[in-house]
Amino acid sequence: MSELLQPAFRVEQEQTTDGLVIRLIGEMDLSNVDEARKPILAAMAAEDGKPVVLDLNRLEFIDSSGIRLLLEAQAASNADSNRLSFRGVREQVAQVLRVTGLDQTINLTD
Repeated sequence: MSELLQPAFRVEQEQTTDGLVIRLIGEMDLSNVDEARKPILAAMAAEDGKPVVLDLNRLEFIDSSGIRLLLEAQAASNADSNRLSFRGVREQVAQVLRVTGLDQTINLTD
């Protein structure tokens, strides 16, 4: 019997003079979405008011649990001066965002 391999996924954070950049890298799904949830929601809960950018440029796959996280993050941003933005979406992820209508809900920049 072979072991199931978990998709490669990681989260990187970079503090810049303009705020916090959180990069989602690899394949985000139910098995690893909490790795992203904690830093994203912590950043949105921070009282410093600085912008938070979710960089999706290296995100290769997202499932419904990841979509739910993006919606949670956007809702937290809407409640806190809209300081969250999303950037750098790959085509396969962009397609999921379009199909779900999330591309019309989130603050997506290039």
